[in-house]
Amino acid sequence: ARVSVTESFFALGGHSLLVMRLVARVRAERGVELPLRSVFAHPSARVLAVALSQVHTYDPILPIRADGTERPLFCVHPATGSSTVFANLTNELPEDIPVYGMQAKHLSASETGHTSIYEMAECYVQAMLHVQPQGPYRLLGWSLGGVIVQEMVAQLEAQGEIIDVALLLDSYLSEDDMPDVEQVDETELLSNIVEEELGLSSKGMSHMALKEVLLLEVKRTGLMPQAAEITDLDRVIAGMHQASALMTEWPGCSQLSAPITFVRASDNERTDLSERLSELTQGKVKIVSLSSTHFRMGNHENSRELALLVKDALKLE
Repeated sequence: ARVSVTESFFALGGHSLLVMRLVARVRAERGVELPLRSVFAHPSARVLAVALSQVHTYDPILPIRADGTERPLFCVHPATGSSTVFANLTNELPEDIPVYGMQAKHLSASETGHTSIYEMAECYVQAMLHVQPQGPYRLLGWSLGGVIVQEMVAQLEAQGEIIDVALLLDSYLSEDDMPDVEQVDETELLSNIVEEELGLSSKGMSHMALKEVLLLEVKRTGLMPQAAEITDLDRVIAGMHQASALMTEWPGCSQLSAPITFVRASDNERTDLSERLSELTQGKVKIVSLSSTHFRMGNHENSRELALLVKDALKLE
């Protein structure tokens, strides 16, 4: 009775966590897969109901913050496939910078996933051009997202577009030897993540217990929304296997011209970054360090430090 059907969800105090709860509630009670972007694009009950009555097709764009007078920042997801991980970073960036994330196909129950890094980048480039038809462009990618960003930059430059900056958050580089998660048993993969990333002992833990521990951690760190369930984690794990296969099959991209800022995580020990980045692009290269491990780069505790590095790369005051 207190809420009008024409009032904005966000004007009433809605935020990213409540969006996740809304999506989960709609799924549980109505059996409808409500895209996150629909809530951002249609924030009142009336317009959202109209949008839900129409047939939904896959759209990778997630408008984390659609308003702003600056050129937007386009953020590409890690192997989880979700760009909600960039909400913490967005909150620390100036309000006049629009921020758009990319969502992978495998997060949708009706989609089977992307077929290659090239196809994924092509899909994201086309979606990005609908938001910003002309460059220069600002791109950011974390982990797998950094690989996709490299391919996106190559495709954009082949079309004659200018890239303002490409931010690679601790990603592999074109022509690196990529990890092959596809060959790892799922229980072994879960055990490795729990042991190596979370620092916990997985000895004696069942397959389901490993999943439950991992789900709690990825929700705590912001890698997945608070409303996520085991079935959502299953799609993410399947997406991680798929992402690994796509990375190992990726032939790499042509040499780039764009300036690149590489954000190195505290547990990244590779010694050839400067040399390899200089081979990757003819543009200016900058390597900066973040006092966070790779797995935790997107969590709340690191968002302010990361935002300062991003603002510097975007040449913002």
